[in-house]
Amino acid sequence: MSSLHSLANTAWYHWRRSNWLLDPRRLVRDYHDATIRRPIFFLGDQGGGLTLIGRMIRRHPDIVSISGDHRHWAGPDEMQRVMELRLPKSLKLARLPINVEVQHDRLTAPRSWSYATDELLPAYRKTAADYDPAEAATFRFLIREAMHRHGKGRHVRFFDKSQVYTVKLGLIHAILEDTEPTFVLVTRNPYVGCYRAAQGKAIDMARYAAFMDLRERVELCAQHWSNAMRCALEDGQTVARFTTLRFEDVLAAPEASIRDLCAFLDLDFDPEMLPQPHHKIPLGSRFPDRWYPLKTDINTQYFAQIPADMLAVIDARCGELADQFGYERPVSQHS
Repeated sequence: MSSLHSLANTAWYHWRRSNWLLDPRRLVRDYHDATIRRPIFFLGDQGGGLTLIGRMIRRHPDIVSISGDHRHWAGPDEMQRVMELRLPKSLKLARLPINVEVQHDRLTAPRSWSYATDELLPAYRKTAADYDPAEAATFRFLIREAMHRHGKGRHVRFFDKSQVYTVKLGLIHAILEDTEPTFVLVTRNPYVGCYRAAQGKAIDMARYAAFMDLRERVELCAQHWSNAMRCALEDGQTVARFTTLRFEDVLAAPEASIRDLCAFLDLDFDPEMLPQPHHKIPLGSRFPDRWYPLKTDINTQYFAQIPADMLAVIDARCGELADQFGYERPVSQHS
């Protein structure tokens, strides 16, 4: 990518993410003409495949996200980031210092693989018992606003993949129960996910490396993964429309997986939803490599890296759930 194109891409990305600030209609409109129906929420962890699979769903012409319609299928797609300044506190995952929900001496914000650790989970976990009418009204308003702005009067469905909602499924459902919300928990092999994040792929773990050794970071990531998955599974048992989807299964059989997912989501499948060599990533998109070609061996490089003692740390905390999702503990190539 040339420097000029890179600059234009970054500028357009931030415009798509923040142009609501310049839209005066949000101050005078209620957007009740945008009826929320069967919104879709992808749940899971950073680096767990949500971006790639979410982009496939966002290519559907009936889908809009917080920043655009199907023509902007690779732009910002997380309310937790785009609407950080406007979301109620109970539904926020702050990045800006002025918005930080929970203070902690060591596990500082912004957080991506630490909000569901044993210490922080009680502050982030939200269920139907935390329902607040005013906060619910704000959340619904933001969804209607996005549908109105990006749907252009069409009957569209809202999509979001804010990872922090993995521990807030119960609250999201309570707010939107009358709209028949649909939840998809996307998983990735936790032995890879936890080790990958602890090595520094997660922004918080990269910072914590200045004062934590790898073992402690791996333990925190294992706590985060197991707690987040248990929260989603627990809440998922109480809602009408909830399913799980393994990232690895999508990579191995993309058409069959997305066909099944579309059937669950009540969307018509189109082969153009799948990554194709003729597709061009829209201007204003991050992570251009998360599309075509699919990297079917995405976990292999990590299997070759993880030491036996780190596998043991992850297995102690995540092994039971990993087995439930169909993941086996890999054999370490290191002592």
